[in-house]
Amino acid sequence: MDTPRVGSLFDRVAGDYEAVWDSEFGTINDDLHALLELRPGQRLLDVACGHGGPLISMARQAGASKRVVGVDLSARMIDEARAKATRVAAELHIEFIHADMEHFTQDPMNLRAFDVVTLRFGLAYMPAAEGVQNVAKLVAPGGQLGIITSTWRSLWQVSTVAQEAARDLGMMLPPQVHQVPRDESDLRARLTTAGLTPLKVVPKTLTLLRDSGAECVQFLRDSGYVIHPEVEAMPEAMKDLAQAELGRRMDERYKRPDGKTPLDFDLLLAVARA
Repeated sequence: MDTPRVGSLFDRVAGDYEAVWDSEFGTINDDLHALLELRPGQRLLDVACGHGGPLISMARQAGASKRVVGVDLSARMIDEARAKATRVAAELHIEFIHADMEHFTQDPMNLRAFDVVTLRFGLAYMPAAEGVQNVAKLVAPGGQLGIITSTWRSLWQVSTVAQEAARDLGMMLPPQVHQVPRDESDLRARLTTAGLTPLKVVPKTLTLLRDSGAECVQFLRDSGYVIHPEVEAMPEAMKDLAQAELGRRMDERYKRPDGKTPLDFDLLLAVARA
């Protein structure tokens, strides 16, 4: 994983991330919390905690906790999280730490140190072979790991038109290397390989509806999604042109009779025990 690039990407969107993302998909965090066994006295950790809102919600649901920690590799996200906790959750005494997973797991004080660990959409930015295994190192014996992740099928509309546009322009977009699991069986296999026992894996599809394909593509950019590494690496002017073309093609292919253009997020919610 290119840690500086990912950190910079989420530094860019941190200020508006809560309004952009949670306004559409905030309830998915409540769905994960409902699958977890949350109770007072637990040590809670949210990996890739972002602006901190989901961790605050989880800590309130659990009740009085021994320790509550959020870690994220984006410095601006951590700043947002600390400010939010100061405003609305000072009594929870949450620690927000700016660190990537490699450094966080190198601290022996963090290993097997948490009763509940959550990872929300973070697998997309971790090595496929090691992401779950590294996070599993943080779960105490008998503890739980909760995951929200997209799958290979997620955002299939924009992936399809990106490949079509490249082909029509005589370009070759290399196949995207997926860090996220292919499907439910793949996620279960990763959890088992990490030494965990999968308890629940729940598929869920959420559909974003916008007035145009351009708005769908803009939503992805504003929320930190990487449409394709080749697109992300373009100069800004070329990136704007590429995104406009993707939006136009999405309208051509997918706009519904009610005038809305859909974008499907194919998700998995999982809970496993150490």
